[in-house]
Amino acid sequence: MALLIISTFYSCNKCKNYDCFTPPPSYAFEFVDSLTGKNLYSNHTFDMENFTAKSEFGQVFESKFDTLKDGSGRIVVILPYIWWQTGSLYDYDLQLDTSTIVTLSLEMTEKYEKCCTFFDIKSLNIKPYAYELQRDSGIVKVFIRR
Repeated sequence: MALLIISTFYSCNKCKNYDCFTPPPSYAFEFVDSLTGKNLYSNHTFDMENFTAKSEFGQVFESKFDTLKDGSGRIVVILPYIWWQTGSLYDYDLQLDTSTIVTLSLEMTEKYEKCCTFFDIKSLNIKPYAYELQRDSGIVKVFIRR
């Protein structure tokens, strides 16, 4: 009986002094002309002031713009908080101007294995445009015909 209690106590505390947490991936969005490949913010087709990101429930999410450090002058949109929404499929409307809306469907899962918490993209879809998830660069490239 004592062995069972000690064994149970030990197995419950195997992660006690082991902190392991990996935040969710945070991809940036690059919107490009589907014919020319030109960045639609860098070439001023879209104005950063007109961008909004809203959930299907009307919640507005903070967005930031950044210029890639590769010297290309390409501008990307960063939405840091949407990647933390887990447990269900969520839709977001990314409004680039008065007539261009990109719908992002994202489902993230939070996992716990071997004393570590991490996040994984269960599904990602963008409508009505073609897109490419570039895991190595951390960019979701969205192709829009302009």
